[in-house]
Amino acid sequence: MKIIDTHVHTDFSSDGVEKAEDMIRAAIRKGIQYIAFTDHLDLGRDGCASERMRDLKAVLNCFCTYKARYAGQIEIAAGVEVGFAPEHEAKLTALLDGLNFDYVINSIHDVNGQDCYRMEFYKNKTKQQAFTEYFDAVLQSLDASFTYHALGHLCYVERVAPYPDRRACYNQFADILDKILNKLIKKGKLLELNSSIRPQLSESLTADCGTLRTKAPAVCLPGADILARYKQLGGTRVTFGSDAHQIPRLLDKYDAVTDLCKQLGFSGFTYISSGKEKLAAF
Repeated sequence: MKIIDTHVHTDFSSDGVEKAEDMIRAAIRKGIQYIAFTDHLDLGRDGCASERMRDLKAVLNCFCTYKARYAGQIEIAAGVEVGFAPEHEAKLTALLDGLNFDYVINSIHDVNGQDCYRMEFYKNKTKQQAFTEYFDAVLQSLDASFTYHALGHLCYVERVAPYPDRRACYNQFADILDKILNKLIKKGKLLELNSSIRPQLSESLTADCGTLRTKAPAVCLPGADILARYKQLGGTRVTFGSDAHQIPRLLDKYDAVTDLCKQLGFSGFTYISSGKEKLAAF
């Protein structure tokens, strides 16, 4: 089985701390055979990217240099994680135009101009209201005008939402989640299984999706119940991303996410290599 991690950050990201080459060397030591560097391209209210991501061509060239330097030791994808926002969609598309990133993740971090990682987004909102706003934004993002390969960390709001139970359970948001999953399948995009979750979410849960039933620890976003529904709807393209910002989190929970996927009947993780989908079979 080819060991992959398709969501990794470096100090090009505003919240990154690790040098890219340090990440590469650590990945090789951990036995990772394919790694996608996906630093944040989020535009602020001023319409500008963070300082270290303003010269995207330089970022791309940096990773292309490492691809050549470490060829034969590890396969490196020069990628980017785009924070979709409708008010910035045209500019994001223009920034990416002509740049041949190997792998692009489409993620929602902000909804209606508010950062979902900050408590202001949840102020005076019930869980149903806040999560529905987030899922509506995800659904809109799937029609982004820029080219992308994967939907990043579906259920991102679970990480910090200030509710006693902050899990986005399928049966609570079935209608909007079915719209998201069906569109994702129709468009042929990958569903990222993001292992960056808070410890409070790592309790046992039962996923009930019609004829599919599984009991598993919460090891990734989205959770087992939503992943089971994706499979039931005909989804097959899943990929693993640790969302590592620091070396110790590279490949975090890889075995647990793999076991969950095996339990649900997936055949492997899909990744993008030289512009084509490949399968790291289990």
